[in-house]
Amino acid sequence: MYSMGITTIRNNNGANQIRMADVASGNQFNQDIIIESINGGGVAFSLGNGDATLAATRTITVGGLGFNSGTLTFRNFTQVGATPQNLTLTGTGYMYHQDSDWGGDVEILLLKDIIQQEQLIMDTSLEKKQRCYTNDDSPGVCF
Repeated sequence: MYSMGITTIRNNNGANQIRMADVASGNQFNQDIIIESINGGGVAFSLGNGDATLAATRTITVGGLGFNSGTLTFRNFTQVGATPQNLTLTGTGYMYHQDSDWGGDVEILLLKDIIQQEQLIMDTSLEKKQRCYTNDDSPGVCF
């Protein structure tokens, strides 16, 4: 359980992802989460089949240093309540979602997004900017 103050997760120049709630069940984030990846491998929540829950009224935001590289992964992630979430990834940073449940409005601005079995209950805005890729990172069709 992550309950003390704001949780800041920063990956600076690391080739691998920082993995939170990776394989264990019942992980709870009871405070706001700030994520950053500056020339790093990114940040993952529950990538190894664990699960994570973000408490009601809490947010996930990109910090002042940004998220310009690596993957932001949400797998088996549940947001309790209808708090809106707004995330912007730049550079080569992209997002991967699988088997997650977002309870509130979600707005994500990024260059690349992969979605599998996602439950988006409220209004959702996914805006892909500039570059377009296929799943193997080769140029693809823009939408």
